[in-house]
Amino acid sequence: MLARGRRGRGADRHHLLVLGLGRAGDGEPVQRHTRRHPGRVRADTRGDIGRLLEVVQRRARGQGPRCGDRGVPAAADVRHPERRSAITDFGVAEIEDQYPEWAWSQVELGGEVYSLPKDIAPQALFYRADLFEEYGLEPPGTWEEFRDLAERVRAERPGVSLSTIQANDAGLVAGLAWQAGADWFDTSTGTWRVDTADEPSLAMARYWDGLITEGLVVDEPLYSESHVTDLQQGCSLTLIGALWSAANISRFVPELAGRWGVAPVPAWDEPAAGNYGGSTMALPEGAPHPDAAMEFARWVSTSPDAIAAAAPASTAFPANTTLTEVWGEETERANTFVRGMDLPRVASEAAATVDPSWEWGPSMAEGFNRLNDETAALAGTPGGLQEALRRWQDVTVELMRQRGFEVVD
Repeated sequence: MLARGRRGRGADRHHLLVLGLGRAGDGEPVQRHTRRHPGRVRADTRGDIGRLLEVVQRRARGQGPRCGDRGVPAAADVRHPERRSAITDFGVAEIEDQYPEWAWSQVELGGEVYSLPKDIAPQALFYRADLFEEYGLEPPGTWEEFRDLAERVRAERPGVSLSTIQANDAGLVAGLAWQAGADWFDTSTGTWRVDTADEPSLAMARYWDGLITEGLVVDEPLYSESHVTDLQQGCSLTLIGALWSAANISRFVPELAGRWGVAPVPAWDEPAAGNYGGSTMALPEGAPHPDAAMEFARWVSTSPDAIAAAAPASTAFPANTTLTEVWGEETERANTFVRGMDLPRVASEAAATVDPSWEWGPSMAEGFNRLNDETAALAGTPGGLQEALRRWQDVTVELMRQRGFEVVD
């Protein structure tokens, strides 16, 4: 999300326009911030992706807006020279220790900070706790146990699948690769090295290729009509997501409140999670009132009041670790669906296991679109996800070189 500010009527009045992807929970904190500054700040939200892209393009021409919230993969774009908008001078370094190392590393480059982490999305496994208890099942701790459990469910419960995944969800694929130890992008030598088909990535893809082609999991869009029906009828028992997934589940199957649990995502060996989403607050270059915009960005990223405002609509996990307790309290107070799920503990433990060495490449919004194209075409075929990652490797390198990045072979 990007937000631009302009002078309103009155010398000290500012208008903050918060542009984003229209996520649930984005608008409520914006309106609360407006009420905190009566007569001085008016904040609007717009969720039009076309408008967001227009603003990004205008910023590149020096016509930029004022502040903003971007998805974590897209935050990498802000950090590169053609879209540089450092916020280091706004004193953000003083709160760095309030964030997980890996979350801060996503917004910092060369000693400069380019956006402020707002929420993070370490992976978690949501499961039908009532049916697991009825069937005598336990949440799997490893991916080997996950496969064994999928085979058991198929054998013992005809018509029931252990899980549904959406293979053409680039964010999910990236998070699973991250968890597996992949290293897609590396700038440690001063040039770009790209390897989206390294062995950890291919091992992860090989695993899911097997589950999908053998029919041990269902590959279809999450929350599609058929997926929601499967959830309602108990025909899909788990969902690999992040903490924001809890709000989605509650919206699509509210009648199942009290029947879900959450557990750490299965691991390959030692406990580890990848990141599956999140957002950061960015200040586009050329903002005429950056102080007002950064005041909002810092408030929405660090204030318990902002957490309380978003809680009725969102279960996104705050990046700032000082907000974990209040997030848990406000989320359970606002959303009966998640009561008793112990979200703060699971989220905090998962966040502590995310590998901080992961790097995003430039233009990840476009890159994710291309990866989705490849996985949509190949998922469900023998070796489909593996081939999609190999093809995406070639596409990614070509796109980066076209943009002038030096990429080593």
